[in-house]
Amino acid sequence: MNPEIGKALQNDLVVDITTTGRNSDEPRRIEIWLHPLGDHYVIAGSPGTRDWLSNMKANPAFTVHLKKSVTVDLPARAQVLIDPEEKHRVIETMEPRPEPDAVDEWIANSAVVEVRIKGSKDVGTSPRRPAARAVVSCHTERSRGIFTSTTFRY
Repeated sequence: MNPEIGKALQNDLVVDITTTGRNSDEPRRIEIWLHPLGDHYVIAGSPGTRDWLSNMKANPAFTVHLKKSVTVDLPARAQVLIDPEEKHRVIETMEPRPEPDAVDEWIANSAVVEVRIKGSKDVGTSPRRPAARAVVSCHTERSRGIFTSTTFRY
């Protein structure tokens, strides 16, 4: 991967993603937090339903938009993690972690999506290298029409 893009993926925590609306077939762009965790990336937050997740289930192709230290659109593909053990592994790596008595609720109700950023010469990736991998779980809450974010440091 292009070193500038790799550095941005490690350091630029706020990104946008664009999914395709499951009903409208229109692009839907939101801001979301992307945290590096080893060779993966995690976006994590409290349990709940998310429109972007429903969109990814209907159409797993989407775009990650880096916008801080480098501006680039990265084509990506989502795979929703359903297995509770996989979700538990991801949730247990979060720092800070959910309260011990909330872990089961997070496993049952948090969105966790594995993301593969597609390799492309346009984004500085060698076509022979495997795609970068990320794990995304929801971080956005809707409270009285106001969107808030829960941020974790890894």
